[in-house]
Parts: sequence; C-alpha cells; structure tokens
Amino acid sequence: MSNLKKEQAVPFIKVEPRVKDEALVEIASEGVTIAGVEEVVSSPATIGEKKAPLKKKKALGKRASVKKKVDKEKKNVKAKKAVNKENGVVKVKRKKVVAVVQQVVVVKRKVGRPRLTAKQKSINKIIRDGLKMGDVISAKQASVVHYKIKQGARIKGIAEARFWLQSVKQMPDGVSKKMIIMMAVIAIIRGKLGMPTNVTLYKERSVAMYNVMSENPHGYYTVAFAGLAQWLTRNTALDTAIKNNEKNDGSGSATIVKACRADVKTSLNLFMTYINLLAFSNQTLAVSIIETALCVVIVRGAKTVKDFEYKMGPGTGKIRLKSAGAKIAGKRVPANYEFQYGYMVAGAIVWGTIIGQPRCKILLSAMATGVLTYFRKRVTTTAGGMSGWSAVLETSVL
Repeated sequence: MSNLKKEQAVPFIKVEPRVKDEALVEIASEGVTIAGVEEVVSSPATIGEKKAPLKKKKALGKRASVKKKVDKEKKNVKAKKAVNKENGVVKVKRKKVVAVVQQVVVVKRKVGRPRLTAKQKSINKIIRDGLKMGDVISAKQASVVHYKIKQGARIKGIAEARFWLQSVKQMPDGVSKKMIIMMAVIAIIRGKLGMPTNVTLYKERSVAMYNVMSENPHGYYTVAFAGLAQWLTRNTALDTAIKNNEKNDGSGSATIVKACRADVKTSLNLFMTYINLLAFSNQTLAVSIIETALCVVIVRGAKTVKDFEYKMGPGTGKIRLKSAGAKIAGKRVPANYEFQYGYMVAGAIVWGTIIGQPRCKILLSAMATGVLTYFRKRVTTTAGGMSGWSAVLETSVL
C-alpha cells in the first residue's frame, strides 16, 4: 500500500534507463524510440532456393516409344524432302503392280490303276523279261538289277566301266547277274535274235541256229547249251504243226502252230541268254560269237537332239515350242531365245510379234485353231551374237 497522505504531492523521480546494445534491435522492433541511442539493424539473412533431389526419368512404354520412333522418322523424311526440293531432286513414284491369279482347273484322273513311277515301271519290265527267259525274279532282285543298270548308265570313262564290270563279275551267279548282263546300258557288245515274222521262215532260222550250236564250227560253244535237246524237240513239233496246217484236212490248225511257235520262242530266249553270256565273258570276240550263232549285234544309235520342234499344249489353242540349247565349243551357255509365229496372207507369211526370253521353251496360248500356222526361232548369245532364223515349222493348232 502507498504511505502517502491525502492531498500530498507525489514526488517526481527521474529514472535513467539502462539499455544494453543487444536489446536495441528488440526495442526498435517494438516501436520504442530512445534518444541518443543509434539503432543498429543487422543485414537481412540470405535465403537460398531449396532444390528437390533428382529423380530418374521413367522409361517410355512400348506404345510411346514406337510413337516417338515414328515421329522421328517422319521428321527425318520431312527434312530429307526439304533438302531434295532445295536441290531439285525429283522422286518418281513406283507403279503399282497388280498380280492376276489365274484359276487352275484340276482335271480328275480316270478311275483305274494308280500311276507308276519310273522305278516301278523298270522293275516290272525286268520281272517280265525274266519270265520270258524262264526265270522268276522277286521285286528285291529286280530292284538290285534296276540300280545296277542305273549305275552303269552314269559311266563316263574306261576306268569306271572296268570297275562296273568287275563288280558285276563278283556278284553271285544267279538271275540278278544274268539280268544285269542282258539289260546293261553301257558299251557292252551283245546281241538279239532278230527273228523273221513269217512262221515258216521263223522255223527255218531256229533250225539253222540249232545246227550251228550242234556243229560248233569255230569252237566258241565248247560249253554246250543246256536246252539243246528240248530245243530240237520243239523245232520238230513246230515243223509238224506247220505241215499239218497246210494240208487243210483238219489235222492241224493255226492255234496249234501258234502254241508250238511260243515253245520255240522260249528255247530261243534261253539260247540268246547263253550267247550273250559268252559274249560278255569275251568282249574281244563278242561280235564273231554273236554273228556265228546267226544272231544280230545290237547297234546303239546316237541320241539326236532336234534344233526346233513343237508339241501341242494342254488344252485347245495351245502349242509348246522348244529350241535346242545354245552351245559354244560344246558347252551350254546363257542365251536369249526368240520365237515368232505367223499366218499365210495373200501368198506371203505375215509374222507376228517376236517373243524373247532366256528359256529355250515356251507355251503359246489363245492361238487360232484349224488354221495353218508357221513358227520360227533364233538365238542370241554374248559370245556368238545373233543367229539367223531357223527352218520354218508349220502345223494347225488343235
């Protein structure tokens, strides 16, 4: 409580404030002014920008990456077009090629036996030829013969021929070896019967062959033919059948003659096999051995290649032309083959458009049918140049 009396004046006391330097900033901030005191305000603090930590960019998705790639390519193309336009480069657009698909009508085969391959046909022929000679050949044996003959057909030199002959000689004696010798396609001298068609002349030739075998004039047939006695019996039976048939008294007939001739044919086939075996074992005297037995030496003809030929194509109004392959110094070379067709107009042939191609055969379609058509060809090679026109072929297209 205050000790002052009523109506007593309050004494005035002057108080000097003591202010420290550290409080000046705080006092100034509160709006108090102090005389004789210099206000010191500190410089404002520098506030730096706070940076967020770097984050790894997320990889683009498949669709986005493809889109980015397409955009980049479009940009490159656009830039390239601009450069080409600036340099005066003109790009020519390619023409659109429309492929026309032709519908192929499959022709159904007639119902019957299935088609045989070349090997099957060859095997069947070998089996039939074996039966003609009185030998039964299995399919496996015929297959061995077939492949051995194909091997012989590929022989190109003397050394290969000798090796082939040695391999055949080393085979076990049997029907396969016999058939290989009979059907060999290499340069082996062999013979054939060459019998006449007239039955009387047929009988006389058979009897003459038998006499040569029995007399053995040159000593080639020291090893006698095993079927000689049966051959004589069959010759006699055929002679009797022919005489009885010529009497016309009913004692003979053409059927009997035919049967007797078939028996003689069997003996002759066995005889021919015997002669060819002798000729095979002695190729030096093969021609003499065959001709002494009154047989015929087989002469192999050279294969002839036609320069220009035609063949009626599949269907109506089609024809196939074929030229021989171009050769220089005996070797096949690339060439351009030109084919031309024409029609007779007012006594002169009017030729159509020349068709050139690298193949030596061509199929012409939509040709006029029933009209005489003319064809010719010529060949052009790099080394030989252009040849002249070939001989003119003429035919009516079916």
